[in-house]
Amino acid sequence: MTYRVLILVVSILIAPVALLLAYGLEQYWVGSVAALGLGLWGWYGLKKVQSAWSADLFLAGVVLLVTIGGLLGLMTYLLFPALLGALGAWDLIRFQRRIEHSPFSESILKIEKRHLTLLGLGLLGGGIFAGVMLTVRMQISFSVTLVLGVILIVSLGEIIRLLRN
Repeated sequence: MTYRVLILVVSILIAPVALLLAYGLEQYWVGSVAALGLGLWGWYGLKKVQSAWSADLFLAGVVLLVTIGGLLGLMTYLLFPALLGALGAWDLIRFQRRIEHSPFSESILKIEKRHLTLLGLGLLGGGIFAGVMLTVRMQISFSVTLVLGVILIVSLGEIIRLLRN
């Protein structure tokens, strides 16, 4: 089992289990059943031919359940891992579909390793930002938010430019 498949399995399991716990602990049984159905859909997509629309549907379902859970006031520390797991699974399924059609070579292994590294960094960064947002409670004005957003966009652009070189 390659690292890509292992990470894909873990990502597909994290999303529905976290949603199942979030809805189940608050006794929203319809949401728990929807999370279980979503997990079965993701597992079916893993075992059968993974298509892009199947991954898109999985991600959309998780985003819908996370959004509804946020509106219902469910535990956000269970909703964020579900969203991060769904994003990881969505990305890896689409990545796997792209590399299946290319001939095997050593460069494919290098591309896969780089992709997994960047995906891991992205998910780790998302998790850290989510953890910071869960612990820090402050009110800032719109103009400060706008300035921080512009700084973030410029910084991310520079990081992407740096990684490409």
